[in-house]
Amino acid sequence: MGQSLPKPVMSVVLETDAGPLFRMGSAEMNGYRPSMEDAHVAVMRDSWGFFGVFDGHGGQQCSSFVARRLTEELSKMEQPPDDEGVKQLMMRIDTEFLETKQASGSTGTFAFVIPSEDRKSIQLRARSARRGGLGQVESQASPTESLPLKPPLESETAMHQGGKHAGRQAGRIDTIDQRATGLSDREHTTGAHPTTFTVAGATQVPMAVLVTGASGRLGRQIAQRLAQQGYAVIGTDRVEPTEPLKGVEFVKADLCDGEKMRFVASKAKSTIHVGAIPGPSQSPPVGVEDPQTSGIGLETCEGIDLLKENLMGTALLFEACAAHGHRRVVFSSSLFSMGWSHDPGAFRPRYLPLDEEHPPEALEHYGLSKVFGEEFSAMLTRANSGPRSKRARTGVEALSFIHLRFSNIIKEEKWKELPLPYPEQDVTPLMWAYCHEHDVVEAHLKALELPAERMASRCERFLIVADDVRFNLPSAELAKRYEALSLVPSTMKGYESLVSNKKAKQQLGMSFRSFRAPTAKPGRSFHAPKGFSLKCGESGEQLKLVYEMYGQLDEEKANCILHPTSFDATHPELEFNVGPGKTLDTNKYCVIIVNLLGNGMSSSPGDEGFPCQGTSICDNVRLQALLLDSLGITKLAMIYGYSMGAMQALHWAAMFPDRVQRVAAVCGSAAVSDFNVVFLDSLEAALAPDCQVDEFGWKLKGTGHLSLKTFARIYAGWGVPRQFYQKEVWRTSSRDGQVFQSREDFVRRSYDGGFANGNPLHLLAQLRTWRAGDLRRAHGLEGQSLEQLLQRITARVYLMPCTTDSYFNAEDIEGEGRCIARCRFAPIASLWGHRAGDPHRPGQEVLPVILQADAEFLRRHVHELLVGNIGDSRVLLGKADGSIVEGVPTASCKIAEFFHFRVEPELTTMTCDPTDFLVLVCDGISEGNFPNREVVKLAAEELGNSLAQAAKSVCQRALDRGSMDNLSCMLVSFQGSEKAERTKELLPGPFDEPTHGTFRKAYAGMAERAGLSFEAAVERRFDQLEAELTRLKENGDAKKENGKVPENSVTSLLWPVRNAENAREEEVPVRELRLELQNFEGGPPQELQRGSAERTAWFKEWLDGTQVQRVPDPANMTKEELLNMVEEDPQLLAMAQAQGLVGPRALRRVRIVDSEQLRVAVEAHEVIQWDDRLLSICGQVGKVLQDDPSDNTAQVKFRGKVSASVWLPSNCLIEEEVSPPRKVQVAPLEELQKAVEEHPMIPWNDVLAQTADQIGVALKEEGEFGLTEVYFHDPLRLRRWLPTKALQELEGAPDLEFSLEEGESGSEDSDEVMLQEAEALRTVVLPSLELLKTAVEASQNLTWEDFMSNLPGRKAEVVLDHESGSSCCRVEDGGLCWLPTSILQEPAAEVAAPSGEAATAEAGEATAPEAEVESSAKRQRTS
Repeated sequence: MGQSLPKPVMSVVLETDAGPLFRMGSAEMNGYRPSMEDAHVAVMRDSWGFFGVFDGHGGQQCSSFVARRLTEELSKMEQPPDDEGVKQLMMRIDTEFLETKQASGSTGTFAFVIPSEDRKSIQLRARSARRGGLGQVESQASPTESLPLKPPLESETAMHQGGKHAGRQAGRIDTIDQRATGLSDREHTTGAHPTTFTVAGATQVPMAVLVTGASGRLGRQIAQRLAQQGYAVIGTDRVEPTEPLKGVEFVKADLCDGEKMRFVASKAKSTIHVGAIPGPSQSPPVGVEDPQTSGIGLETCEGIDLLKENLMGTALLFEACAAHGHRRVVFSSSLFSMGWSHDPGAFRPRYLPLDEEHPPEALEHYGLSKVFGEEFSAMLTRANSGPRSKRARTGVEALSFIHLRFSNIIKEEKWKELPLPYPEQDVTPLMWAYCHEHDVVEAHLKALELPAERMASRCERFLIVADDVRFNLPSAELAKRYEALSLVPSTMKGYESLVSNKKAKQQLGMSFRSFRAPTAKPGRSFHAPKGFSLKCGESGEQLKLVYEMYGQLDEEKANCILHPTSFDATHPELEFNVGPGKTLDTNKYCVIIVNLLGNGMSSSPGDEGFPCQGTSICDNVRLQALLLDSLGITKLAMIYGYSMGAMQALHWAAMFPDRVQRVAAVCGSAAVSDFNVVFLDSLEAALAPDCQVDEFGWKLKGTGHLSLKTFARIYAGWGVPRQFYQKEVWRTSSRDGQVFQSREDFVRRSYDGGFANGNPLHLLAQLRTWRAGDLRRAHGLEGQSLEQLLQRITARVYLMPCTTDSYFNAEDIEGEGRCIARCRFAPIASLWGHRAGDPHRPGQEVLPVILQADAEFLRRHVHELLVGNIGDSRVLLGKADGSIVEGVPTASCKIAEFFHFRVEPELTTMTCDPTDFLVLVCDGISEGNFPNREVVKLAAEELGNSLAQAAKSVCQRALDRGSMDNLSCMLVSFQGSEKAERTKELLPGPFDEPTHGTFRKAYAGMAERAGLSFEAAVERRFDQLEAELTRLKENGDAKKENGKVPENSVTSLLWPVRNAENAREEEVPVRELRLELQNFEGGPPQELQRGSAERTAWFKEWLDGTQVQRVPDPANMTKEELLNMVEEDPQLLAMAQAQGLVGPRALRRVRIVDSEQLRVAVEAHEVIQWDDRLLSICGQVGKVLQDDPSDNTAQVKFRGKVSASVWLPSNCLIEEEVSPPRKVQVAPLEELQKAVEEHPMIPWNDVLAQTADQIGVALKEEGEFGLTEVYFHDPLRLRRWLPTKALQELEGAPDLEFSLEEGESGSEDSDEVMLQEAEALRTVVLPSLELLKTAVEASQNLTWEDFMSNLPGRKAEVVLDHESGSSCCRVEDGGLCWLPTSILQEPAAEVAAPSGEAATAEAGEATAPEAEVESSAKRQRTS
């Protein structure tokens, strides 16, 4: 949870309850949250008890409601309800709260405690780790953000009928656990594992997809991929499939049978239409003589029959889909619709390369049937767009179509035959294109999942082709052989295709295979900065990381997930896990997949500069950190890694603990075991005959075929465990739609085939990186034990090994987990061994019940780690000696934000000893570095005081360990008391933010929970302060003060604070108490009696009279806070400088020296330490926040490509002069459009077109990005960033006072012409004469003039801000003038300045704490 208050509200509400069987004590602390949202339940009956902690979300309404209703219901029961009764009770309360329509939610952890009759044993029925919740949070997410749920298990019984909540109001998303929905038989198709979709206001149901042509090769692959991904799939074809379609309900039907089409369409909500006669007829259209058909197989039916059958089947199907409310139809169209012909010379495109906007010009019956199909769908969408359509009246999502035009699908077994020789007879250029069959399958799935709001229209088409041609001749040579082709672009290079796939890449996210580059998806590149060195000592300056980004960064760049690749994996192969609603959900997060050095995409053997000694895991992590620095990402929401990716993730968390919030490490460890090394040695030995590595580099000596096969055979014995072969698990899996027939078939196709196209040098490089992946050898961490290094990790870590993994042993990983403070060990119980952690590698299909369970396990735990609070609500059982009882389920109950999970409590029963005690804590307790065992140990140590005090100690320790959430703890002793009693007490915390509105509100809220008023709680805190300070004086903890003042007066207690010398010497806790007491301004008159109504009324009057701080006040801020605010809002700079709070040279622009000079200066400095991330700022421009002359350093803040605040030696800073604005002219339209489209950061639009040939003023220039911000005068009156290369500087560049009109002179009144009618940016008030004159005379660009003496106190409108620190102002009842931006004040910020002695006193009280902070705080002088 994010920090919401400047300081935590540490008030604690203590509650106790006791009866014959139990004693209970609880504590709750607000912490940093704006309000306390937790609630407790303790119901003690004659023979049993119920205890629970409920954590609120989005307010306390739901948790309070649940606690009250549970107390009411359970208090009526003589006996505890059974498990089914608990479920029904929770469901009923949940429904009751939903009916209140309050936007709040809650989660709960609870336990029933039932002593035996002789009280010698206790039965504990605790809420298990099943995730659930109560209530709901008002949705702010789109329906596409719904969470796919775990499929129902056949052994579990439905609890109530689905659709019960279908009538809820729109705008609320209700996610119903399918175990409790009672879905119909149709929805529970055999073998299907339904992905869910959401319609606003309705419950989630499995998405059923109809696939036509499911018996064919393409349709079969699509249907099985859908089933594997969790869809309910209905397959249809007019012939039975040769082998059963696993996980697919098959219905035999002819497309031309209208009744059958309506039947199968009624079973689904989306359709992928593949079925058709799949190619042209051997009979050409009438008039075509001597047809040339080289390179393609033709259908034997007549052309007119082919047209009739394809069109009729498509039309009947599409109408049935429209009638049954389908949301999406994906149509397998064809590139042949654009002009394949029996006569190649008939193809005459209007332009090249062909794209989706090129009109279809069919030249034969098959192509025409596809054109008709596309047009028929367009007709349906137009017909259903009117106000009388059924969808418009019901609000159902509109039907949309996506047409995929592809050509020449290359089967995987034919892939090695490419390139093809050009045939003797010419072929239509459309036949030059090709596409791998797996890419065609992937395109259908991506088209199905493309959100409708991302489509430009309800009928969209995409060209699905590879980047290159399939023949052995370059494109230009092919064009020369085709006489009719005269439009080949001169820019076409190499084997580039004549068909553009740009739209499919951009909108569908496709990446296309090429036989010329098997891993062809270039991705983005990041080059190591100059001076980057490797762990081995070699230079890494020429290394390159290839990565790809998915989703969007938020404004704070705080939603980034880093996903390093695993062994022999590249980023396209890991995309299965990334996307809207997937494990790594791009609706909410920006995912960066970064390729491992040596994997063939990032720098690898054969690339210039790849080190002879190879790279290590820590080299990869350091370079990845620099990559993120270049993107301005300072903290990661999560690192997700499998295998070697998990090794990188754990290195990240230990090397950069302050930058990582969460780690999901799957089947990987932080250290490499000896057994693992034996495995790596065997693999390296297999590659040795074909690889040579020496000081001259990496060389391949042979073909590598034999070594790769040996390598694959070794891997087949380690990648899956012994049990996999023993139980013949391979029988449940398939590849490319073909089930493995034998063990040998599995090894040959799964392993031999998987490594057959590998590069032995790349594999060897990655093996050596793996071997060098021990955290104890990481850069800068040498000499420490593995335990010490793992203790550096502050992130929340989920370790998820497989129980049968042969080389990343689960037991070893569990041992590592014990050293990580905030770690959950969650092993995958699977027979797939190491491969269980990567259950969806492309091209590998398995029965859903096998790897589907592993995939669901990972998805669920990653979602839990991401969406849940950093901590988990849980039930713990402790013993009197402080040890924890194993086997008690820890109840993780956090609801997903924006979703409502129907609660389904699973109760686990166990027997415990009467001397044990129960601990129930909210998720905030574990948000900080506070493991379960330490919670129980601390509670046991504190039980000697009281249960409530022990619970308070737990909350306080959690706060000290870094928790930012609400804190709740309940302790239950199984040894009762003869005296039944219930108490509630408030222990008020420090009231040290009396002017902070949110702090006051939270403080008052805690008082209200204890039945006290705000003023009564503050009074109690005041009395507490006096008593504590008096006690410290009496005990000699505070120095005896000099001066004749009453010993027990507030003045006496405050006197040392006024004495600077004594204040420095006394202990910090004493000083903090006295500073807090200072806030009370002397306190109430001494004649008022404690506890009297008059005294409480004084505190109320004092609180009401305290001005609550609404805007930041520089005089009350620390220097760090002030500098950050001034950097964000330069208007406050003059005020801060006038008060002496920042230096006169603050926020000046400086450029950093090059890497060689910077490294020498940093390494020579006594305070600052070198860090590789400093390389990213070399040559960059930043702003100086503050200077420290004591050690000649300066703090510099960078923005843009690099976002950081860094302390550097002052001699490394080069002062940058701010140039005045320049007069520029924009290039002509064509040149401007070309420059914009070539720039990666600016989209072309109509507004930019208006700036062509216009004259403007250059306000800012970002040389690093090649951009300049330009202001344009009438009639445009706008500011836009434009490519610098599209601007020409005009002669006689004017100063600040000039005209934009061509031909104007730039005289003193020229700005009147330019800006008199400009739109105001904001309204300001001009400052006092002294401040105004001082600021103008200090400016390098402005001159003081007599008329300015009339400006103080007047209002003005700012019409233009310039980077030099000046603004053009339109003064009230006056003209235009340029003034320093820093002294312009917002009207609301006008405050009467104190004068005389009052001003002096206020200044003294404001600056004393500032000086104290500055003198006592030590800066961390690293980057």
